[in-house]
Amino acid sequence: MPNDEMPYTDITYDATSPKRELARLRDELRLQVHLARAEVRSQWEELEKKWTLLQSRLSVLEVAGEESKREIGQAVRALVQELNEGYARMRGALARV
Repeated sequence: MPNDEMPYTDITYDATSPKRELARLRDELRLQVHLARAEVRSQWEELEKKWTLLQSRLSVLEVAGEESKREIGQAVRALVQELNEGYARMRGALARV
């Protein structure tokens, strides 16, 4: 066999090495996507709790007296801001996934 030719096993190794590297990269990315989904799911559940709380406070606001309306109104504004920020974070996280 001439010196410039590689044995068959070397050719096979060279051909499968990129495949192994791609498989490793794929597995790593699959794990990252799975973890990202879990994180996004967790964020969603927290936002859903806040949404439910907002709905509850808005219902109370309708029948509350003037003093209570001011207090509840402040809490509602804070919840609305938290939800807006949370939804924006989720949109960004989902765009990256």
